[in-house]
Amino acid sequence: GGFFFEKSSYTDLTKDPGMQTVETVKVAVTGVGVSLTVGGITVSASGINGAFILTDAGVAGKLSIGNLSLTGVPGLTINPPTSLFVQINTTGVAVDAVVNGQSIQFSDTQGQFLAIGGSLNLGLDFGAVAATLSGTFYFEKSTYTPNGGSETQVIKIALTNVSTSLTAGNVKVSVNGINGAFILPGTGVAGVLTVTNISLTDALGAPLAGLTVSVSNIKLRINTTGAPIDAMVDGQPVVFGVGEENILSVGGTATLGISAGPVAINVGGTFFFEKSTIMSNGSPVSTIKVALSNASVSLAAGGVTVSASGINGALILPGTGIAGK
Repeated sequence: GGFFFEKSSYTDLTKDPGMQTVETVKVAVTGVGVSLTVGGITVSASGINGAFILTDAGVAGKLSIGNLSLTGVPGLTINPPTSLFVQINTTGVAVDAVVNGQSIQFSDTQGQFLAIGGSLNLGLDFGAVAATLSGTFYFEKSTYTPNGGSETQVIKIALTNVSTSLTAGNVKVSVNGINGAFILPGTGVAGVLTVTNISLTDALGAPLAGLTVSVSNIKLRINTTGAPIDAMVDGQPVVFGVGEENILSVGGTATLGISAGPVAINVGGTFFFEKSTIMSNGSPVSTIKVALSNASVSLAAGGVTVSASGINGALILPGTGIAGK
């Protein structure tokens, strides 16, 4: 691959005498590949590109790895696409530079900044137990200083198109279409998580004998920060408006079927639960909301079936009683 190194110095007249000479080191790599084999285990990385600037204030730069692979470990596979990127700025100031054709840009509002992300395609297989995990992941840690306040740390986490499964014996749990973003601004957590489908099957993906379980279109929203939130995390919005300063809600569609000989039970429908806290006369008041939509239930035993369908309802518990229909 390609390599670049540069060392230079300049005079900064704003510094005290004797400390006005500032040295700067620039390093860049382009199209680098590397592999390491030890005892039959091989770790390989290719498509490595990166650029860094080192000054007396800290380091700023970025690094990307186009593909990572690991072979030779029994039961463990890391397959394409598996990639990684790192962005870092410890200088505490804005950076706008080009190192050997690669741009390095950080704004002054990002403060001390570290971001790590990439795509993962991982498989584990230990005979009776197997697991898979794939998708795109993002982690960011930065600092900011509010007006008149002290330096505050902010952590952001995001998941995109994540899928996972766990197989134990002849039972397999699969979770698909996981997308979510969370922000931790030092006063709590705020985030949104959606899941397309959760299923319980046999190891080959067929329904289990006597048991059917499926949960779909799950959405979780949480905000414990005590303030409205309007942020973007790796392209995913995290938004909570006025009245949602302290809230937890979860909803989705679920089906459950159980059969044993002449007895069968089926339950299904869309559910919603929300717990929020508002201030009333200077005191926190907790409110709980529950709803069911298009729910149905049936029980069959010995040729007799009792069923109910089209069940819809909503309840609210504002702390002073209950109201609903």
